[in-house]
Amino acid sequence: MEVKQQPFITPEYTQRIRQFLNSRDDANVELAFFIMKGNGVPIELHKTLRTGKKVLLCLEHGFYDIVREVQSLDWEDCDLQELPQNIYHLKNLREFYLEYNQIQALSPSLGHLTNLRELNLSENFLKYIPPEIGLLTQMEELKLSGNQLTSLPSEIGQLTQLQYIGLSNNRIVNLPQEFTKLKNLEYIGFSNNELTHLPEEIYHLPRLKKITLYGNHFAHSEIKKINRNLPNTYVRFR
Repeated sequence: MEVKQQPFITPEYTQRIRQFLNSRDDANVELAFFIMKGNGVPIELHKTLRTGKKVLLCLEHGFYDIVREVQSLDWEDCDLQELPQNIYHLKNLREFYLEYNQIQALSPSLGHLTNLRELNLSENFLKYIPPEIGLLTQMEELKLSGNQLTSLPSEIGQLTQLQYIGLSNNRIVNLPQEFTKLKNLEYIGFSNNELTHLPEEIYHLPRLKKITLYGNHFAHSEIKKINRNLPNTYVRFR
């Protein structure tokens, strides 16, 4: 849906909508969108509509052309339980912050955001990552700490530009063999999981500079093996 534009939007109308949008009352913000849907969106307010939760409302009300060029988006602590199915309209998004929500599953539509460089899904309720994650081949930072993950999909190996991955505070025991394809990976947060042995795939990451491993269940012999096999990596056990 294209945004309805009115040729004679008055300054008074624009000011009224601005007041509703700036209200701390969510009902007033919602009201602003309903009014604009029928009477037009003042161009002076486009910048305001491209921020935070207002982008979510733009998607809900079909104001796609306004948010199409958004590159950075912060939906931290927005009480989200899922991502909108039409998230694919944010095709130019490069940074997406979704930490501290209640997201239990990711829509395959996330795979359309192929310009993403950074995705933060920390502190949600994710139990699995869909294979569409492999379509985000420009990703450099992926933060998944504080979820309920027990594994990662094999498609993770397609994120060959990845430099940082946060996996701490999950329930991961093993990694897919494709993890070895992440040749640019420099940092792994792997603390507070269910590890008794470090997955062999990690020994095949030539640029790995740091890995955090505290809060796992390593025997002394495994700790010695890890240090021996990662001589050029800072390994933090505590």
